[in-house]
Amino acid sequence: MDTHKEFFEAREHLRWRATLALLAITTGIMLVLGPLSAAMGHSVAALLAGITAGVGALLFLLVMGLPKPLGVHVAGATMGLYTVIAIAMGSIQGHSVHHWAYLFPAQMVFLLRPRRAALAMGGLGLYALLASAHLLSQIEILRFACIYLLLCGLVTTFALAEEQAGLALVRQSDDVRQFEQLLDASLDAIFTLDAEGRVSAWNDSAERILGWTADEMLGQKLSERIIPLRFREAHEARMKSVLASGQSRGSDRVLEMSAVHRDGHEFPVELSLWHVDTPRGPLFGALLRDIGARKETERQLREQETKYRSIVENGTEGILIVGGSRVIYANAFLERCLNRTLEELRGAPFTHFIHPGDVERVVENHRRRLAGEPAEQRYTFRILGADGRVVWVELSAVAIEWEGKAATLSFLGDVTQRHELEEKLLAKTREQEVMLQSTVIGIGLIASRQLRWANSTLEALFGYPPGALQGQPVALLFRSETDFNAVLPSVLATLDAEGRYAGELELRRADSKPIWVQVHGSRMPASDGGITSLWTFVDITERKRAEEELLNALTREREFGQLKSRFVATTSHEFRTPLAGILSSIDLIATYGERLDAQEKDEMFRQIRDAVTRMTRMLDDILLIGRGDAQSIRFTPAATDLTDLCAQIRNEAAQSRPDGEGRPRILLDLADVDGLWHLDAKLLRHLLGNLLSNGLKYSPEGGDVQLRVRVEDEGLRFDVVDQGIGIPEADQKRLFESFHRASNVGNISGTGLGLAIVKQSVELHGGRIEVHSTLGVGTTFTVYIPSRRAA
Repeated sequence: MDTHKEFFEAREHLRWRATLALLAITTGIMLVLGPLSAAMGHSVAALLAGITAGVGALLFLLVMGLPKPLGVHVAGATMGLYTVIAIAMGSIQGHSVHHWAYLFPAQMVFLLRPRRAALAMGGLGLYALLASAHLLSQIEILRFACIYLLLCGLVTTFALAEEQAGLALVRQSDDVRQFEQLLDASLDAIFTLDAEGRVSAWNDSAERILGWTADEMLGQKLSERIIPLRFREAHEARMKSVLASGQSRGSDRVLEMSAVHRDGHEFPVELSLWHVDTPRGPLFGALLRDIGARKETERQLREQETKYRSIVENGTEGILIVGGSRVIYANAFLERCLNRTLEELRGAPFTHFIHPGDVERVVENHRRRLAGEPAEQRYTFRILGADGRVVWVELSAVAIEWEGKAATLSFLGDVTQRHELEEKLLAKTREQEVMLQSTVIGIGLIASRQLRWANSTLEALFGYPPGALQGQPVALLFRSETDFNAVLPSVLATLDAEGRYAGELELRRADSKPIWVQVHGSRMPASDGGITSLWTFVDITERKRAEEELLNALTREREFGQLKSRFVATTSHEFRTPLAGILSSIDLIATYGERLDAQEKDEMFRQIRDAVTRMTRMLDDILLIGRGDAQSIRFTPAATDLTDLCAQIRNEAAQSRPDGEGRPRILLDLADVDGLWHLDAKLLRHLLGNLLSNGLKYSPEGGDVQLRVRVEDEGLRFDVVDQGIGIPEADQKRLFESFHRASNVGNISGTGLGLAIVKQSVELHGGRIEVHSTLGVGTTFTVYIPSRRAA
């Protein structure tokens, strides 16, 4: 549509430009010919003007390039321009009043429609020549002018009407084009036929569905291309009958038929054909739709329906549809079960076929299901045959809508034999259960990691009430889920490989107390493909306790033997040194007593006393350790001045080391510990004395030893910090064992009893001890003792 509009607008613009150009040429000629005609004869000037105007018009038309016959344009333009010249000549002779009025209408008609204007222009030219030669009278000139003006008006009117018709045709062609685009966008094939059945229009979907292009089908008979040979005669006869009947829409109905594709294969289609009368004769419109997919779906549905009907009618389950309280549908299976015909079943109340003892249950479930309330999804009941035979059936049902009303669809399976077997099995199971419940061994059936059954002995063994273990996960009997997952793989592997398992497990009772049991399991065949096993449980907690006590006794005996060995080795070494000093001093006094002065004798006596004191302290430590192992040490707290006690302990520890240059000092750091505290002063003296003595002893390179005491939480915190040799990490685990010494002590003397005494003293106070040590840097012992100030 836009293309046509642009064409007309361009042509109108061109014609107006041509009009202006022609007026300019005419004015120029008149200006030139005025003086020329005065100097020459009129006829010669007119001839020259006509030739000049004709050549100018020819060149003008060539420039315009209008798609018209060149001869008509040249003739019309020449005659028109000659008319201008003639009028100009007449003007020179004094006749301009009679001829100027004819110039502009003629030019406009020429520019609007050159072909139709040729006759008018020629008449105007002839008239102008006669008028110029004075061959017509004034009356004839007026009459000729009137006729000419009428002719020009008619030609102009016809030209304008044709122009409007052209524009209307363009608009109509645009509408047709839009309609064709809509037809091409249709998914169905759409085409038109003339009275002979030849194709006159063919959309894109027709090409896609039938394989023929529009160029191949236009003008061809439809029946020869797409109608199968066996249907062609009937098709053409139908079209003829429609034409003969004279009814404009006599064939507008949908037909299902076969069509032939271009490649030769046939496929089902749906054809709608209608006919209308047009000014050019009858015309048939057709809409063709490929229904191959729909036909295939219908075929599959029919097959499915046949198959499902066969399944329903010949299945091994009864199918029953109940609407309200009456049977709407029953299949052949129920006919066989009830020994009744389908006619007897349909329409009868469904309760007529139910055992009286089960009617209430079935009716209630049916009512609840129709009301949308929760109902049993699957249950068994009895139905009665016509001969009184009882049939056990299992029912599963759903609520449905049947013909706009609420109904139930039920599936019933004959479980009579299964029910009889279950009854027999139940009776036998009861007998076996009585025997299993009477045994003193716990018995459980495990499947899918759950206790499916447990006898009363097993429940009592683990402290659960009757029935509480049934259905519970086996992991409930273990101390934790982690223990269960750790044991399970080995148990399953053994069951798979050997079919049985035996072992001892530490499990958990209902009160969370541990229980040791001896278990035996045997794998059993399972119908569901899982692992089912039968297990026995025997309580061996007392036996395990006795074994543990015996093992502990053996361990203690072994440790005692090791302790004796370490004691003999340690005491023999530690006692030999002071005894050797005593013996040496005595020998010197006995041999050189008279020669020794009093000071030398006092020094030897002091050495003897120190040696005796050292041995006495070792014996006290050994006795204290022995009393601790025998649990004969008593904890007797009393009001104690902690500040004074710490000062005494520091002095005693300092005196145990000989004086000398580089001797470590003991620094006290007491904060807010004034007053009396509930403590066992004797045990605290052993505790802090050993820690301070060790700090001094294992600081051979010097460095101060610090004792810090702080009040913390509900008690006291003691920190003994030295800058000694440190303790290897490997030795820290056994640091508080009797007679154990670190591997880096070298020749530093010691019995290995000091820290054991410290640990006993801390434990008797109800406290705890921690150690942090770095080799070559030093060691920190931290002791926490619960205590309170004395009132």
